[in-house]
Amino acid sequence: MRAASAPSSASPVAQQAGAVPYRIDPDGGVWVLLITNHRGDWIIPKGMIDANRTAEQTALNEALEEAGITGSLDAAPLGSFMYQKGGRQLPVQVFAMQVDRVLVRWLEQGEREREWFRCAEAIERVTQVDLRNVIRMLQARSQNRPAA
Repeated sequence: MRAASAPSSASPVAQQAGAVPYRIDPDGGVWVLLITNHRGDWIIPKGMIDANRTAEQTALNEALEEAGITGSLDAAPLGSFMYQKGGRQLPVQVFAMQVDRVLVRWLEQGEREREWFRCAEAIERVTQVDLRNVIRMLQARSQNRPAA
């Protein structure tokens, strides 16, 4: 007979994952693709990590659904930030995503705008300070890369 486990008073912390989609132009300039949320704020694609998915799989899936893009994630996470949703603070693990394809049609195109910004301008467009800092990490990381 198995002993019953005691009920937990603490609810599990919800986790999200997202991507900072980027491309590097021939001159070495870094461009970031931002999308809008329902309020019209510029954000990155992100979403809840389902039990059967990794953070990386979630980041790629959210980029496809919310921004209509495909690509590859950099090996190491870019950083993280806290996101307020429904009165809760949710931690978001963020990956840099080098975009290889931009779709003409995608799942959430009727709900969102998307636009490419130079990295410095993307930092200014995003209102969340912690997300700005994550995009700054991409900017710093890209300065150590060769131009495409």
